[in-house]
Amino acid sequence: MSATNDVTMRRTVFATATGAAGTLLMSPASADGESPKPRGPYRIEDWGKTWMNPNKARVLARVPAIAMPDIAGYWPQTTRPVRGPQEYAKRIIDLLDFIPDFRAEPMEHATNGDVMFVRWIARGTGPKGPFEAVGVDRLIVPNGYVAENLILSDHPIFADFARYVGDFRGA
Repeated sequence: MSATNDVTMRRTVFATATGAAGTLLMSPASADGESPKPRGPYRIEDWGKTWMNPNKARVLARVPAIAMPDIAGYWPQTTRPVRGPQEYAKRIIDLLDFIPDFRAEPMEHATNGDVMFVRWIARGTGPKGPFEAVGVDRLIVPNGYVAENLILSDHPIFADFARYVGDFRGA
């Protein structure tokens, strides 16, 4: 094969791979030349906006707007998930009642399709005094609506919180 043919072949392979990748990265509607399907209201950036200065009234207004009807929230040290927008919002309100100065700062985040990850540092004053906890939220967000949130942290404040809500998994 000549050098010219080799270069042409590499360009063809590259163009084909680039086109295939572009098709895979688009939503199904946009791959067919239609407008992209609108996604729901939840974006990864919203996580930080919510937890840097949480507010009970915003929680009560926002959760029903961003949650799937069958949303499940898995909290550290608890035995069962909270289910549905009302129970999900109530668990957040319970957290803000338990730790009124609770704040969480997003440190890193990643998105892979409908799955979002946020590594965070939370601060506040619990029943044993000030704390700083590290954790990760893994959210499943199909079409921009939260279907599931798995909250992971081994900080003792979450065992205290699980006791507070009457659902402690401890031994």
